[in-house]
Amino acid sequence: RRNINELIQRISSQFRKELTDTTVDRKELDEKIKKCIQSEIEKFPASYEEKRRLEKLAIANIIGLGPIQPLLDNPEITEIVVQRYDNIVVEKNGKIFSTKTVFSDEQALQNVINRILQPVGRAVNLSTPKVDARLEDGSRVNAIMPPLALGGTTITIRKFSKKPLSVENLKQFGSLSDDMAEFLEAAVRGKLNIL
Repeated sequence: RRNINELIQRISSQFRKELTDTTVDRKELDEKIKKCIQSEIEKFPASYEEKRRLEKLAIANIIGLGPIQPLLDNPEITEIVVQRYDNIVVEKNGKIFSTKTVFSDEQALQNVINRILQPVGRAVNLSTPKVDARLEDGSRVNAIMPPLALGGTTITIRKFSKKPLSVENLKQFGSLSDDMAEFLEAAVRGKLNIL
């Protein structure tokens, strides 16, 4: 574990400038980094399967979204809050849970934030220490770094369900009564101005 963390930090440092440069061709850079990772992983005294696992881990940490990728992929998780690089909590089924997930350091967290923001043409840095944006899937992202964030860089990702809420869901949650649902349905069918 220590060797893979050292490898991730070394390669991240080696490509740090290019990873945060918005003018660099990302596909070309990603391929270059993958080849570097593969070359270094082959030197590890491990089985083929272990080397592939470590390779995926390093790629996720350097050019992917790092340790939060599995959290983003989990449909049960609706919010991810990184309070510091080593303190990540999630909301699942309306409850908050701590995770064992951590970033290797503050810089790794900032790299991931900038990777998230790059497609929307934004970045978080000293001149813009607070950023609000949306991911391609509509998820809301808020990132704050020092000096505004006193305890370290913070990012919040509010995910949206792939399945939209229905009137039945709203009634089950107690957000809408039967009478309210009936009224709204009649208003929509009558093409009334809801306001």
